[in-house]
Amino acid sequence: MRWILSTARLISEFNRPGPSIAAMTGVAILGLLGAVRFADGGDDPACNEKAGTCFEPNDTPGCAIPECCNLICDFDPGCCRVSWDVFCADLAQKLCPACPGKGPCFEPNDTPSCADGACCEIVCSIDPFCCAVVWDQICVDEALVVCGNEPCELTCPKGATAEPDACGENTNGGCLQDPPQFTSITCGETFCGTAWATGNRDTDWYELTVAETTLLTWTISSEFPAAGLIISGDCEFGLQIVAEAYAVGCAPASAELCVDPGTYFLFVAPATEAAPILWGIPCPDDKDQEPGFFGNDYVATIQCGQCQRTCTADLNGDSSVGAADLLALLVSWGPCEGCPADFDGNGSVGASDLLTLLANWGPCP
Repeated sequence: MRWILSTARLISEFNRPGPSIAAMTGVAILGLLGAVRFADGGDDPACNEKAGTCFEPNDTPGCAIPECCNLICDFDPGCCRVSWDVFCADLAQKLCPACPGKGPCFEPNDTPSCADGACCEIVCSIDPFCCAVVWDQICVDEALVVCGNEPCELTCPKGATAEPDACGENTNGGCLQDPPQFTSITCGETFCGTAWATGNRDTDWYELTVAETTLLTWTISSEFPAAGLIISGDCEFGLQIVAEAYAVGCAPASAELCVDPGTYFLFVAPATEAAPILWGIPCPDDKDQEPGFFGNDYVATIQCGQCQRTCTADLNGDSSVGAADLLALLVSWGPCEGCPADFDGNGSVGASDLLTLLANWGPCP
């Protein structure tokens, strides 16, 4: 089940829609019914810590988090009378706050969630198993990555350009907006920006055009766990992440790649290497959210240099000829005057160039 839950997160789109109208209506209904209890005014005895998890079906009535259990059983008494079935678990996942829990975030415990609400929300947005089933060693490892650093604060360097939208806005959401919107960036430019994640997340897309084969180095430092991506392609016909880096704790991380002439997108958003972060990074003035563990600021710089290939067929400059180089060659297939993949210099990328690449497969000498 963990694999299914985590895979669903990993293969999700860049953003997830917010709660449905049906879910929000359910909250309102349950809120109205929240005062309905037994005749003596007490909680349902099926709601106790010895019952099964609230966030998955189990064979017994009730579940182990009394506040959540009573809320759901007010709406559907069968969840406490018959069994905690799929419908009960689905309601709990939608309507019960899983964070904070009771156990420590940096130690395994036999209950879902952990006691630090902000850390708990971020980890469970990456790996729902941690709030749906149990906070195990994998959850601890994830917490150490995203919450194990002390909060840090960045200073925007002199001469940097301010990102166009303020915290809480998303006006440069790139291919995720209709119509797409990007912030233009030039070689050597530094941007200071903000990002947030409160059920959805802010994604910042910068657009860069290079006129010749160029070594791109996209460096990000952030007060929150962040992904810095170099993306090729276009919004209509498809995108490909061609280089990536992940920053945390204000330490810089760089994505680097030799690219052909063309237009590329440089991307920053809350994420770890495992998955996007969708919760736990509110803006400072968001009155509807508890203060977060992380700050919102980042600094991002794009540097452009000469590609230093150590062998002819090393198209991405990583000192090895492999799948990435093969993909780059296939993308350039056909007439392509001056392309790096045109190894024989005949103005076209074809079979002889493919043979050259295959002949150099592996680490460069």
